[in-house]
Amino acid sequence: MAKTKRRPKKKKQEAKEPDPKILPSVLNKFLQNKIQIKTVPNILMINDNFLWKKGDVMRYRINVWVQEKVEGYFSRKTYIGHSFFVHYHHKDKLIVDKTIEPKPEEEKVF
Repeated sequence: MAKTKRRPKKKKQEAKEPDPKILPSVLNKFLQNKIQIKTVPNILMINDNFLWKKGDVMRYRINVWVQEKVEGYFSRKTYIGHSFFVHYHHKDKLIVDKTIEPKPEEEKVF
């Protein structure tokens, strides 16, 4: 009787070090200047997602998630209310906004 082949054993994945985060005090100061965070109702969460590092500057995507109750629906509407692409200078504790503003929509003829 022929032997069956066994599956190859999976290699153990190396533990990946956690992504660096922006200091909460610096992040709050930036958001207060940009969107007056206290005036935005129904903020669900704020994410600072590390993208990559080049030299001393780290690139991040900051998303402000908002949740609203919609009339006639069972669940709430959750969406990204504000989003920023920023450069974070870790040594200076400075955030520079590099977000590109969307172009105004042109009126279509047809």
